[in-house]
Amino acid sequence: MQFHREHLAGCYCAYCACLIKRMDSFACRNQASAIMKVFITGATGLIGRELLHQLSADGYQISALYRSEEKRNDLLHLPVQWVKGSVEDPDCLEKGMSDCEAVIHAAAFAGIYAPVNKIMEVNYYGTRLVLDKARQSGIKKIVYVSSAGVFGPSGNGITDETTVNGSFYATPYDKIKSMTEDLALEYARAGLPVVVVNPTRLYGPGLMNEANSVTLLILKYLRGQWKFIPGNGKAIGNYVFISDVARGIKMALEKGKPGEKYILGGENISFDDFFNLLGKISGRKHLMIHVPYPVMISVSSLLLAWAVLTRTRPPITPGLIRKYVQNWNVSSNKAIRELGYQPTPLREGLQITINWLKNMSSYA
Repeated sequence: MQFHREHLAGCYCAYCACLIKRMDSFACRNQASAIMKVFITGATGLIGRELLHQLSADGYQISALYRSEEKRNDLLHLPVQWVKGSVEDPDCLEKGMSDCEAVIHAAAFAGIYAPVNKIMEVNYYGTRLVLDKARQSGIKKIVYVSSAGVFGPSGNGITDETTVNGSFYATPYDKIKSMTEDLALEYARAGLPVVVVNPTRLYGPGLMNEANSVTLLILKYLRGQWKFIPGNGKAIGNYVFISDVARGIKMALEKGKPGEKYILGGENISFDDFFNLLGKISGRKHLMIHVPYPVMISVSSLLLAWAVLTRTRPPITPGLIRKYVQNWNVSSNKAIRELGYQPTPLREGLQITINWLKNMSSYA
């Protein structure tokens, strides 16, 4: 079946939006993808779901690891061989990698208030098991999905792949992610064909969970429920559209060099400018209050203490406040140059996201 732009009119999912933008490039994909079988961990997560849509549309054969039947239900229409289990189960990994040529390891246990031992067990030891099984299975290419958070703040400079992983980690998740990336690169130096990708702050249509925290923040802003900016509002972050990350991972699979890292980012922008742009695009400008750093730390500490007492998840932690008052300028030039990566402009991505939020929920 041949698709044209008009077939996709009115659809605001991230994947269709990018089909509209890059229809020609999808029509000219490498024919090798049609016969390659890929094993994907974290397939029902925010990034994994986009990968399933994009890779299946491009003719890849897919084996996908999942844990939750509920999260898998809306993906059953895709031509995927499903394997139930976790990255901690060697038998499931072996079954999932059977007859596969490549692995995309996107599974991770994320949470701003998650037990450190659980993060370590899944993210570090789980990754080690994935890499061991990939080596035993003769896998020809592995893409490990890391995070740009491993580099630490950029200060007044710009972070790229030559930047040494930082010593500042806002959360245990960031620290363990850095340790896990180091582990993956050790395997690469030992001859395993591992490529690392480092996404920045994700946003866009998809699961509304902690992994998509920027989109949750956008929704709160549109509803008038978020009016605070930490510090003076000048701290810079980098925001990347979710489907760009999935596409960048696919490009890393096809073109990435083993042992190399590729930052998958979007635009660098301050908090003030981000919310100003969001207000202009949505037509809903809200007064934003700059809260001094010491006050934010005190409030977040109280919220964390309350969460411990009530065994709930805090909306923000002191570690995240310390993270978001610093600059996180990054460059994706290496991915653009070597992979052909094309990040979506922030204005365009926000417009797609707002349109999608209008269709999936009411924020009137």
